[in-house]
Amino acid sequence: MKKKAVACAVLGAALALSLAAFAACDQETEEQVAATGITLSAETLDLTVGETETLTATVEPADSTDTVEWSTDDGAVATVSDGVVTAVAAGTATITATAGDVTASCTVTVNEAYDVLVDSADELIAAVENTANEGKTIAVAAGSYTLTETVFVTQDLTLVGNGDVTLTAAESGWQHDGTSRGHSSIITVTNGADVTIRSLTVSGAKDVSLTGSGTDYGHGINLAQAGEVTLEDVTATGNDGVGILVNDTVATLKNVHTSGNGWGGVNVDVVGRDWTVPETVLTVDGDCVFAERYQIYCDDADETAALTGKLDLPDTYTSVSNGGTVWTTADVA
Repeated sequence: MKKKAVACAVLGAALALSLAAFAACDQETEEQVAATGITLSAETLDLTVGETETLTATVEPADSTDTVEWSTDDGAVATVSDGVVTAVAAGTATITATAGDVTASCTVTVNEAYDVLVDSADELIAAVENTANEGKTIAVAAGSYTLTETVFVTQDLTLVGNGDVTLTAAESGWQHDGTSRGHSSIITVTNGADVTIRSLTVSGAKDVSLTGSGTDYGHGINLAQAGEVTLEDVTATGNDGVGILVNDTVATLKNVHTSGNGWGGVNVDVVGRDWTVPETVLTVDGDCVFAERYQIYCDDADETAALTGKLDLPDTYTSVSNGGTVWTTADVA
């Protein structure tokens, strides 16, 4: 009888422990509280490369047991760790915080690091002419700027849009002495300068009749006797001349878009003048789009021959003859 009693006692104790364990598990299940909403401390952030900003996530209800997970849709632009956002490179990224089944997002705009920031047409002209800015990065604050004279670049520098930037020629009052060429374009790069131009739109350049005879043509960007020039994320539209003119310059175009320019997209010339830069070399990235009928062309056959081996174009381009040599894609009428 004593043995039975002991066995029953042991069995009872075991049963009690099992019930307690089940009760504890049931209690833990009951304590899980799902998130029903989440908000962030900011819906947008503007950062400069290298800067950091901390986002705070607020989860509803306050006693939710769901943890917050962070992610970015473009780690090359901005990364995130426990809400700390780090700006990596210029561009836009979306940071997302997730708690259970709910999410909240923040759009992060990353601007390039710069040495000088300008926010007026006059400041821009002064900055590119200031010899103290040689080799530096000049950023133009987001906005539309009406110019009454060419942005005339004669020294090494980087010119970038700090956001959406449009440079447009004024309808009247353009400053031109009537004799100098290259002063009708929105931007002219010359004097052997090594320059990078990024994240800008140029439009509305007008032709100017020179004193006596001749015309100074209004191009979007005029690269004449420059050094090595890179144009990236640049749009040239609605200029009287060509979107991009490349004369005696080593030029690389990346994600360049042209449309509605009077002469066409890109005019490439080897003019044979006594300029210090002896050759024209053009490299076109495959992301470029030239919407005009004349997309990339030379003025005459002699210059085309001189350019042999100096044009690096995407495989989609074919050579056709139309009053000169035109490189165009098959899908343009």
